[in-house]
Amino acid sequence: MITRLISLNWNEAMKEKKIIEIKDVNFEYHDQNNHIKILENINIDIRENEIVGILGRSGAGKSSLLRIVAGLLKPSSGNILYYGHELEYTEHKMAMVFQNIGLVPWLNVYENVSLGLEAKKLPKHIHEDEVNDAIDIVGLGGYEQSYPKEISNGMRQRVGLARALATDPEVLLLDSPFSSLDYITKDALQADLLDLWFKRYSIPLETILLVTHNIEETVSLCDRVLIMSSNPGRIVEEIKINLPHPRDPHSKEFQSLVSKIYLAMTKDSALVNSASNSKQKNYPQTMSVKSLIHFLVTIRGEEVENNDTTIAKITEDLHLSSDQILILTECLVLLKFIKVAGDKISLTASGQIMIEADDDAKKVIFREHLVRNVKFVSDLYSKLRKSKMGGISKDVVLKILERTFTEREAKKIIEATISWAIYADLFIYDHQSERLIILEK
Repeated sequence: MITRLISLNWNEAMKEKKIIEIKDVNFEYHDQNNHIKILENINIDIRENEIVGILGRSGAGKSSLLRIVAGLLKPSSGNILYYGHELEYTEHKMAMVFQNIGLVPWLNVYENVSLGLEAKKLPKHIHEDEVNDAIDIVGLGGYEQSYPKEISNGMRQRVGLARALATDPEVLLLDSPFSSLDYITKDALQADLLDLWFKRYSIPLETILLVTHNIEETVSLCDRVLIMSSNPGRIVEEIKINLPHPRDPHSKEFQSLVSKIYLAMTKDSALVNSASNSKQKNYPQTMSVKSLIHFLVTIRGEEVENNDTTIAKITEDLHLSSDQILILTECLVLLKFIKVAGDKISLTASGQIMIEADDDAKKVIFREHLVRNVKFVSDLYSKLRKSKMGGISKDVVLKILERTFTEREAKKIIEATISWAIYADLFIYDHQSERLIILEK
């Protein structure tokens, strides 16, 4: 149980001491062939007694920003201040929990937690006390001698958290720590994190900075959320979450905030319409047709039950990340199976027919909408029908895409295109010849 149900209002929070100041930070990546700007003009103040969430699409630079704050990466320009002093030149008490916690398989729980203290060179009895305290805090008492392969994913994530807590951090940096967990385990760990936050035990924890892909998670845990755009990563909006804990995900206030964040992520200045993504959303994206159909069925269920549906309701039903929600809606809008107005989602007439059709009819409907509404697929299908060479090389298609997209983006688009086309019986991909081949002329 959470014993300290404190919710600072925003005016009070603004008076709290600044722990971290991120000033005009830019970060660029260079190699032999590329010059990519990852972060641009990032300005953030992180104060004591607050949990701050950073939300954005994959590739927005969230993890890079967190690593810069941790001192693991050096910004191309700008400054990071820790209690008013340059981070580079002062000792700091920060600990980071990664998405992939990287437990050493041949070390037991106790030994894995101890890794976080090895550099401190403390007396053995103090070292042992801190490790044991951290293990108890995360609820792993009795599992000290267990090895990573012997415990669940959720327990392994607790080991990663204990390793961070053993160092007595003032700042806890969390890089999507719950993203790989099932939603039941995820909910349990989120509750444990809040319990830790409010009790603080003997840990001098002052603030938490959380990178996440999940809107619901942000509203459940954070005092404010910073929304990032992509290519390059910028802070495009800040939203305050001034709800007392514990927060009810079914409440109107909670769902209103979920919808507000979604709208912030999809408006012109934010994620979907950033320079790269505005182009990419007009192409097939990495989402299976099965997932698209399941999304349509869920929308229909909400429409029947509640006369309408919203992003908040869908997110609650399906436990999806913001990435997944955005991609699903973009794909289905592109195919003209749904309409989106603000945070409201509804089926089109074609979307209704799609979910009521049998499996064979679904393929026909999907095929018609794919060719009619997705110009890239339509043009590619036309070229294949006219080809006298028995198809088109995948490399040729990739080179065409790379005129507009990065190599990585182009590969994702062609893989998504092949997947959708195979479902629709448009064409297939021959792995041996690495060619796209028409099924009929």
